[in-house]
Amino acid sequence: MNNACTSRWCRRSRIIIKRQWRRFEKHPMQLFWWLTGIITAIFILCIIFAKSSETAYTAFGSYFTALAFVGVIVTVLLQRAELQEQRKELRAQRIELEGQKRELEIQNCTAQLQRFENGFFHLLDNFKTILEESRNSHLMMSFKPSQGLLTPYTIIEKEYDINEDIQTFIATLFINLPISLKKLVRTYYAIIDFIYTHDAFKNTKYDYSKYISILNIYLENIEYAILFYTSILDNKKIKLANELHLFSHYALLEDRYIPVRPEHVLFFSPQAFGEDYEEYIRRHGLQGKTLEDFLQ
Repeated sequence: MNNACTSRWCRRSRIIIKRQWRRFEKHPMQLFWWLTGIITAIFILCIIFAKSSETAYTAFGSYFTALAFVGVIVTVLLQRAELQEQRKELRAQRIELEGQKRELEIQNCTAQLQRFENGFFHLLDNFKTILEESRNSHLMMSFKPSQGLLTPYTIIEKEYDINEDIQTFIATLFINLPISLKKLVRTYYAIIDFIYTHDAFKNTKYDYSKYISILNIYLENIEYAILFYTSILDNKKIKLANELHLFSHYALLEDRYIPVRPEHVLFFSPQAFGEDYEEYIRRHGLQGKTLEDFLQ
């Protein structure tokens, strides 16, 4: 029981001492006056009870030595308190600088985004004009649906054999593609490249998806089919289609303007397409198949 009380008293004493010491650390001059008072009181007692002048002289010397020691302690505490204040000021300055840096970054990103949107919507207006011109042109009829497949025609009405080599098929198709459609394809990928490489999305690549969606919303299945085939032999366009999901709205399950051969979708990764892809693969028995299986 006594041991428990002693232990409790010791803990309380340590807590009180720590609290008082923290108070002295914050206000060193209080410690100075406390110690000066205690030392002075001891000195006076020594003088009163001194039996000889030699003892008084020794006490007098010790008094000033003790005061000097107190002065050293207080000086150290003052310097420590000053350093702590400097650290607090430096920390506050650092926080303020970081806040200013973040604000400048936000302002810079906002300015970059504004510049991007100005350029993007200008390009989009141009793209819509080209798209409208190509749709109004009679040359768009060079692509005609036949038995649920996209059967390409040249402007001289010559139908190609869909069993020919894919490289020859695409090369011949692109050569004989109407000028308005070639212009449409070039403009589309110029806008995609503008979005993909712009500094506004340097740190947040996922943000450009909404602008690609704005661009793709104007396309119909026939334009997707044209973009699909004009991208097959271009590795850069294939990479863009895969990474940016360019054919996510290409309706592969419709009866019009779908790939000439089902295996042609294997030129791209599944991520290039939308929800129709899995069902399209299942319907045509392409599960587990790769492009190499059909190019041998």
